[in-house]
Amino acid sequence: MRVAKAMVATALMVVAGVAHAGDSAKMVLDLRTGPRASGGDETLAFSSLWDGGADATVTIAQDGVAIAENLAGDGERAWSVPYNGTYELTHVTCTNGVAGKVETATFVVTGQAEPPEITDVVATPSEPWDGRVSISFNVVNSPAAACPDWNRPYLSIVATDNVTGSNYVSSAAALSARAPYQLGDALAGSSGTHEVTWDFKAQGIDFASTNVTFTVAYLRMPDWCVIDLSGGKDAAHYPVTYVSNVPKVSNVPGVTFNTDAYKTTNLVMRLIGPGTFKKGGTTETEITNAFYCAVFETTQRQWELVNGDRPSYFTNETYYATRPVEQVSWNMIRGNADTYNWPNVQGVDPESFLGVLRQKTDLDTLDLPTEAQWEYACRAGTTSTYNNGGDTEGDLKVLGRYWNNGGSDYSDFCATNAGTAAAGSYKPNA
Repeated sequence: MRVAKAMVATALMVVAGVAHAGDSAKMVLDLRTGPRASGGDETLAFSSLWDGGADATVTIAQDGVAIAENLAGDGERAWSVPYNGTYELTHVTCTNGVAGKVETATFVVTGQAEPPEITDVVATPSEPWDGRVSISFNVVNSPAAACPDWNRPYLSIVATDNVTGSNYVSSAAALSARAPYQLGDALAGSSGTHEVTWDFKAQGIDFASTNVTFTVAYLRMPDWCVIDLSGGKDAAHYPVTYVSNVPKVSNVPGVTFNTDAYKTTNLVMRLIGPGTFKKGGTTETEITNAFYCAVFETTQRQWELVNGDRPSYFTNETYYATRPVEQVSWNMIRGNADTYNWPNVQGVDPESFLGVLRQKTDLDTLDLPTEAQWEYACRAGTTSTYNNGGDTEGDLKVLGRYWNNGGSDYSDFCATNAGTAAAGSYKPNA
């Protein structure tokens, strides 16, 4: 392979501010990087989700001065605020024109005035050619400055064959470095000159081109992971996409991933950062590593696309696709427990549901959540009996289907008003 000795690549940066929101049972702040504002100041775009009736209002203030106010309605709204500030968000529920419960949250946004930048990218192939390319570059204004410790930036390099248009993405195992770069490295993304060697042959890449461009980027774990299962059982590969914003299947405001497409042909997972919680409401428990957790239960259609069969009891053709899959055993999901004795054995049976998913996504850590991971994700930072802040039967009924909440009067051919409900039918936990 011939590679031009000097190439400059644009920098693809993902940098987020750090935000801390006060406890609130109804409000969620979802913070993400926003566009540069006129005048050169960095801004942080964020959305707030609330549930307080169509006439509910939200006010955003800094030092007691309103930035945005009387932003009415249920659902999701997007704002933009400058970095390096403390802001107060007030949410007032309203029913039939009468103001009700008032909730407040204070959040702090920190950031840097100058955007991170990657400059002076130079790629030098080995001579004689042995499949390795040395890539040097300079980092100005470290992208790690505003990142939490558990989601430090990591190095990603893309080689684009300008003759064929093919793109090749570096794997961590194929990169060797004289500077920190790996995911979780405390110095990853630090300012200064960095140099890495990409071993194409070690990664199984073998291509010849006289015109190649290298794009160097420091990335963070995106908030969402989407697995495309639409190819079905016979697909050789299930594409995996990572996105930083809420996955959407429509440009209609408020229409996000709670649609049939993300319960059937796609599997959506949300990044959950490490932290502590009281397991069972009493035992202080720490989650030390971030993980992705599926937003919905695995549905009958998702199981069918991966395994090619329908093992579930509820068989009504009109409703089966978005219902949670049931009548599946541990062995069907992971493999024989005697052989694949989790957590002592991390591997899974290649013919099991998870085995097929791992092979076709190249995600070799896909697995069932631990009990602690599941409860931590379910609680979503709440300390109440139920994750909507309540502790009564009425509070429980809005959260899910169970025997005394529509689950008792059923047949194998019933609609979703009995038996199992369609995934996403009840209130989310966050």
